[in-house]
Amino acid sequence: MAGRVAAAIVLAALALVVVAAMRLMSGPIDLDFLKTRIAEAADIPGNDLKPDASRIFVEWGSLSQPMRLVFDGIRITNPQNQVVATAPRLALSFDPRDVVRGRFLPTSVIVERPTIEAEITREGGMLQRVFARSDADSQNELVRVLFEQLLSEPNYQSLLGQLDTVAVENARLTLRDEHTGIEWVAPAARARLTRDSGGVIISASAHFSPDGGRPINISVSGIYARDRSRLSVTALISDVRPALFADLSPDAALLRGVDITLGGQLQIEADGRGDVRHVVVEVTGGEGTVTLPGVLPVSHKVKSVSARASVDALSHTAEIERITADFGAAKIRVTGSGRRTPDGQTFG
Repeated sequence: MAGRVAAAIVLAALALVVVAAMRLMSGPIDLDFLKTRIAEAADIPGNDLKPDASRIFVEWGSLSQPMRLVFDGIRITNPQNQVVATAPRLALSFDPRDVVRGRFLPTSVIVERPTIEAEITREGGMLQRVFARSDADSQNELVRVLFEQLLSEPNYQSLLGQLDTVAVENARLTLRDEHTGIEWVAPAARARLTRDSGGVIISASAHFSPDGGRPINISVSGIYARDRSRLSVTALISDVRPALFADLSPDAALLRGVDITLGGQLQIEADGRGDVRHVVVEVTGGEGTVTLPGVLPVSHKVKSVSARASVDALSHTAEIERITADFGAAKIRVTGSGRRTPDGQTFG
């Protein structure tokens, strides 16, 4: 008799799970009653930030997909009840098997459609620093909070204690040159941050369309050290026209006459605060035209170009390993080095 009762209970529980799964796969279920519980889960020693959302719901597209706990209109406040981070949508992903076992510790977070803004500073024409705005309106702070979670030690006490991946989808990314105010906007940038024993592994991609021109494609990979001492990044760039940089500095005005599409890579070494220490640039380009006032006053066709150069921000030096241009009838090769002094920049 006891065996039959146990079997009936198991079958009933299984039926409930099947019904719940079918209901979830038919559409999202609102879970606004979880707002209080989530606030309580975040209330642990050492955590001063409190999450809130205008709507909470759970969705499960199919058996092969993870369950998603979705927060719309998320806001994070500090102990003074000031909003320090916002995002239109944030989703926590759970393995359905873990949910059945009663384990509600997400391993990944997806931030959808955030607005992220970064400013670039230059000194003497050299890239000096890239940093994010710190106000909540730009929604950088939410990504920063999650980034800090990836750098912390895993635990089973906090809601995000087992987090190992943060994905940013369809972000509106704006890069602003602090000196000129020129902005480049990527309307649908993507990024992925992954916890690693050495720190946080970074991968990202974006398509910028400056002044409505041809898109510039950028993909980035790198690592931020766990001890917060170093940032190493490699950026692959394609479909860049040098004329786009002519407005960044009076010294770069001659780039207006360089009508060549370039591609290549940029390697950046920076400290943990984002201050650039060393940069290596390597580019190649195909056919185009070049006009340089005072040097090549008449437009000349170019079959190919290539260049490799490095900049050391600590010593204020630039090394041009090579710049080569093939004009068909003639080839030009340029090498040299430069140094920034109190009187300006010198090259030789």
